[in-house]
Amino acid sequence: MTKVVISQIQCLKSLLDCDFINFNLKDEILITRQLYDEFMNEDNHWIIKLNTFLDKELVKIVDMIIFTDEYYTYRSIIKGKLGMMYGRCESSAISIAIHSDAILLTEKNDKIIKNIGEYTLTWITLTDFLKSFT
Repeated sequence: MTKVVISQIQCLKSLLDCDFINFNLKDEILITRQLYDEFMNEDNHWIIKLNTFLDKELVKIVDMIIFTDEYYTYRSIIKGKLGMMYGRCESSAISIAIHSDAILLTEKNDKIIKNIGEYTLTWITLTDFLKSFT
């Protein structure tokens, strides 16, 4: 089973709107605690959809443990030490994807693949990920 880490709220919303994913999902979909916390500011409609996916275990929330390699990579990304500076959601998703051998689901692939320092990151665009279900 492949792990896929969602990097942006818009990617998560697109997945939550795809009914066919309920039946065809073979990957483990992860969202970071940072993305989840930010997502909780969305309107009730989106929160209800996410809770349904969480209840069915189609999406799992992952959290970083402080003072681990994952945490230090996150801090380096968020401060711009590995290239371009990213926000909390994207930085945490990139770090978790790097350290858990997961694929990063993104809309901004052109910037991410060039700006992760020495780390190797596998990524897929939202469009290509959704096409894989057809």
